[in-house]
Amino acid sequence: MKASQITKTLLKKQHHPNGQLKTYVIQSYITRPFLYHNRKFDIRHYMMITIINGNLKGYWYSDGYLRTSS
Repeated sequence: MKASQITKTLLKKQHHPNGQLKTYVIQSYITRPFLYHNRKFDIRHYMMITIINGNLKGYWYSDGYLRTSS
């Protein structure tokens, strides 16, 4: 999904049946990952994007982690 598609989805302001605004978890799957010594690995970082009163803000969580397959 491209950034413009993500923004468009977030700006739709869809609601759950209970009246609350929907929240989303967005991630991307890499179809051809890089390998390290012929093993898959991933590096994870987290970011939160909010829209409050029409203001788009992003928050980057500085801690992350690296893991490899066995």
